[in-house]
Amino acid sequence: MKSLLDDADAAYTRGDYANALRISRPLATLDYAAAQNNLGFMYANGQGVPLDYAEALKWYRLAAAQEYAPAQYNLGFMYANGQGVPLDYAEALNWYHLAAEQGIADVQTNLGFMYANGQGVTQDYEVAVKWFSLAAEQGDATAQFNLGFMYSKGEGVEKSEIEALKWYQLAAAQGHAYAQFNLGFMCASGQHHEQDYLEALKWYRLASDQGDASAQHNLGIMYANGQGVDIDFVESLRWFQLSAAQGDASAQYNLGLMSAEGLGMQQDYIEASQWYLLAAEQEHAGAQCGLGVMYADALGLPQDFEASLRWYLLAANHGDLAAQKNLAHMYTSGQGVEKNEAEAFKWHLLCAQAGDCASQYALGVICSQGEFLPKDFAQALYWYEAAAAQGDAHAQHNLAVLYANGEGVAKNLDEAAKWYRLASAQGDTSSQSNLITLSLSEPSTQDNQDDIIQAYKSAANLGDDVAQYNLAVSYANGNHVAPDEAEAFKWFKLSAAQGAVDALYCLGAMYAKGRGVVQDYAQVVNNYHLAAEQGHAQAQMNLGFMCATGEGTPENLESSAKWLQLAAVQGEALAQYNLGVLYANGQGVEQDYSQALKWYLLAAESGDALAQFNVGFMFANAEGTERNYPEAVKWYQLSAMQGQAPAIPVKNEFTPLVGI
Repeated sequence: MKSLLDDADAAYTRGDYANALRISRPLATLDYAAAQNNLGFMYANGQGVPLDYAEALKWYRLAAAQEYAPAQYNLGFMYANGQGVPLDYAEALNWYHLAAEQGIADVQTNLGFMYANGQGVTQDYEVAVKWFSLAAEQGDATAQFNLGFMYSKGEGVEKSEIEALKWYQLAAAQGHAYAQFNLGFMCASGQHHEQDYLEALKWYRLASDQGDASAQHNLGIMYANGQGVDIDFVESLRWFQLSAAQGDASAQYNLGLMSAEGLGMQQDYIEASQWYLLAAEQEHAGAQCGLGVMYADALGLPQDFEASLRWYLLAANHGDLAAQKNLAHMYTSGQGVEKNEAEAFKWHLLCAQAGDCASQYALGVICSQGEFLPKDFAQALYWYEAAAAQGDAHAQHNLAVLYANGEGVAKNLDEAAKWYRLASAQGDTSSQSNLITLSLSEPSTQDNQDDIIQAYKSAANLGDDVAQYNLAVSYANGNHVAPDEAEAFKWFKLSAAQGAVDALYCLGAMYAKGRGVVQDYAQVVNNYHLAAEQGHAQAQMNLGFMCATGEGTPENLESSAKWLQLAAVQGEALAQYNLGVLYANGQGVEQDYSQALKWYLLAAESGDALAQFNVGFMFANAEGTERNYPEAVKWYQLSAMQGQAPAIPVKNEFTPLVGI
């Protein structure tokens, strides 16, 4: 009989189902369990006979009644999948148990899976590990992978990345794609394994060749970032496309990014929006945010603030920080939505709690101003401290003011001076002015503070322009005296009348902001002009902005370029950036990409995020320089680290700044 069964197996293996059926049927009627199982399998799969689950069940039951393990397994499989019977995990479990106890590895693996997932039985990781272990020891690759997974998660066993690695390697060596992917991930991330990009590439390629979408996506990432290979956007694009074609949302999102930035392909916002949409519909938060940006800025899509808001909300509710920041901006500025301070506060709070510096500063301002919420200097102090610790100059300045005035914290001029110095080092002019006051004093008592103001007043009344300036700064910022913008304006004006360059600049700023005087842009221009002619870099820069925008003076881009250049050569990063914009657009100067790149680079090296992005863009698109993707990536990454969204190229626009 064994010879006949062997003949039946041989016929089945070569696809000769008619002969396999002809040999098996008589043996099955004679109660040969193996033949009964074979007959059941052929009915279950419609091989040589019409598909007939009822007939398959009949023959499986006859063989299973003889304790034939393969039939017990097949019977369990039909219950587990509802083939010819109602889905019944408990009954499947019973049959799997009978077969597994006879040592069938496939069954042991399935039994472990059911215990791990609580199918037909109470979830029990320890029992799952037991069955996975039995099958894994017999060389079952799926069981080896599952056992590695259980060790990596510490489910049913003590967590052990060493054991996880061991079992993944055994499964991967047998060609198990998921194990190969996990090994690639462990090598790439250095997760309890020495970081090894070349080894990661090897495993990712093996899994990718089997069609694993996640591995294909990660290969795309490695080629895009130059991890273990030279940066190659074309190859990155190829792997992303293979992964995206299988529906991988992250790959679709990254294809959107590459289309928007023109990496490895021609820049194409329409194609970018299509990839974003595919990923967004799978609830990929980054893609949802990207769609929001494209609708807001009319990039490849018609401008539609309602659609932008809808996508931002979806992304933000999935925890996307960029979307939350954009929502805070929309509700603060009223761009496309009605202004709503409560909504703006809500989104700023989420961003701030996630560590976003700009939102931490914004919350400090909200809490200290008392316009939307009651003034709460203690909360303002908390948020300013958080932003100041990350290097935000405005937060450092405002934190110093709180310490100087004893608002929300005990008055501490030494601490105030510390934060003023940090902000001053970043070019914050208000802090620089306030440090002048503090540096002339030893402010340990109220009497000393009164003496300082009195000394300023005495010298100022005698016509000392430095004292007049310092007294103005004290009144402007409430240092050692009640804030009084009218008094500040008076003393700035007296000092400026003597040609004091800092006073001229501050007087211009007072007119610009309407502090202590009616806002008057003509006076702003006049005072900035006087300070700029003496070489005051910030006055030159702001005068350049006003010539560009036509505030207080006729619009004149040639004059704008002249003043910005004077400020730029003194190292003003914002002037350098905007001078780059003028050269890039041919505004006020002859269009010259090499000059644009020169000024962008100077600003970028000073840490300007927009300039860093534009430098990256010019290297990527061969504007003013040879195409250099590694250099482009470097600058894009520096910009992104400061929160500049990498998905959409920055428009060449002015970023003006007018103030003390």
